[in-house]
Amino acid sequence: HAMRMASAIQAVQNCNIPYILSLTDFYLPCYRINYIRQEGNLCGGSQGGVNCGTKCLLPDWRPAFFLDRYSMAQKIVELAQYVVCPSEYVAALYSQEFPDAKFKVVAHGIDLSLCRIRENDHKVDEIVFGYLGSIGPVKGLEILIEAFQHVVGDNLRLNICGGFVNDDGYEKTIRNLVSLDERVNLLPAVNPREVFDVLQTFDLLCIPSVVPETFSLVFHEAMAAQVPAMVSALGAPQYHIETYQCGSVVPAGDRRAWTVALETVAERPELLASWRDELPLPLRIEEEAFIYQTLYLQSTSQTSVVD
Repeated sequence: HAMRMASAIQAVQNCNIPYILSLTDFYLPCYRINYIRQEGNLCGGSQGGVNCGTKCLLPDWRPAFFLDRYSMAQKIVELAQYVVCPSEYVAALYSQEFPDAKFKVVAHGIDLSLCRIRENDHKVDEIVFGYLGSIGPVKGLEILIEAFQHVVGDNLRLNICGGFVNDDGYEKTIRNLVSLDERVNLLPAVNPREVFDVLQTFDLLCIPSVVPETFSLVFHEAMAAQVPAMVSALGAPQYHIETYQCGSVVPAGDRRAWTVALETVAERPELLASWRDELPLPLRIEEEAFIYQTLYLQSTSQTSVVD
């Protein structure tokens, strides 16, 4: 990651050693990492650092800093043998920022040896909406809870499984919201080997993020477990659902829209089965490893290395 490896990457470049760059977030064009401007709206691009110095300028920083930052990022990207993105969404945004670079999409692999698929079909007498992941302001969980509270139905459940980030105020907000509806359950975080056990208890995974998701591991784990998803209209999950028609996309941060979307599923539970039928199988972790090994071998054969 360039946040702590920028000087190491420069040393690698100076030694003419080939390297592969894996882009797991937007740190190179965006010092805020999440592509969200200070005022809270989605960034339309750094414009070579110009927008960073006007839209997201900090008191002690100068606009020229962002121009230099972009120049360094550009060199890091363009001198890599391969620039790997975890999703088409990330590749598209980076292509706008660095049009002269070539990007390759390699999804994060899923350990399917841990995967379990629920044997019984959808239960018509109960619908379990689920959230699985870290709990912090950028995940938009309060929007999901408040939207769910406006959906009528004793046969509906919202199970929230995850650990809180270091934000006591937000944790208090979430716990207060959970206490207002007995249909909402707050469960502890689980280790990676238990993820598929939790996913099996969900009928629909909900990802109400208010910042763009570059990939979302739990989204792909849910696909492997044949659990469809309802996601914010931001980032890579939106692209997958719109491509495969395997879930629902809802405007990010729009409580009313999330209420309507949840109500639709509650009134038409047959949608869940139709979405499950369209779920693609995600890349296996062994396949990801094989692709990276191939890229490394190709990189070392294309460039001479200085001893």
